[in-house]
Amino acid sequence: MTSLLLRVLWSGDNTEIKPDLLQKCIRGETLLKKIDISSLDILKGNNTSYIITNMQQPGNHTEPHVHQDDPTKREDQDKLDEKLLEQINLLQSSLNLIKRKIGSNLAESSERQEEQQREIDRLDTLLKDGMRKNHMLTHRIADLEGNMSDVKCEAYGAHAKISGHEKVFEKLIAFFKDIDLETEYDSYESASQKAASAGSCPRCD
Repeated sequence: MTSLLLRVLWSGDNTEIKPDLLQKCIRGETLLKKIDISSLDILKGNNTSYIITNMQQPGNHTEPHVHQDDPTKREDQDKLDEKLLEQINLLQSSLNLIKRKIGSNLAESSERQEEQQREIDRLDTLLKDGMRKNHMLTHRIADLEGNMSDVKCEAYGAHAKISGHEKVFEKLIAFFKDIDLETEYDSYESASQKAASAGSCPRCD
């Protein structure tokens, strides 16, 4: 059982596998009787390189030489080479597709993050504006409470004055209790009407 180690360097979108180097590696180092694609392991290192391992062939541990003078073996070898190249090119295409997909996902993720940040900024602005308005309302309420306190004091003072005037009027009424106030009011009203009908106003005179 023989393992063939191929290092495929991937740099950006310019990924390229050189067929001549691959052919040289296959013909000069080992003869692959069978390629087990299910045994391919792709490892990604920090240098963005991909390693293909475990490409096994049955048989003994001794690497046989390629018989260039045997047409059948050479034809089989060419078919295996073509199949290997086809599979590696397919793998290369898959890796490029994965790379584009990752790039697309990163772009979409970046856009979503920007949208979320804009929404966070908008909500933060609304929150600050709400806090500012709440602060203004708090001061306004405090002012109104102060005004209400002043109004209460004024109302208390007015009530005290009214009570005082009421007591004074009660004393005056008690002092002039012998006077018929209704008769006095009627006589004053009658005199006022006569003066008005005569064309003279006592207040104007």
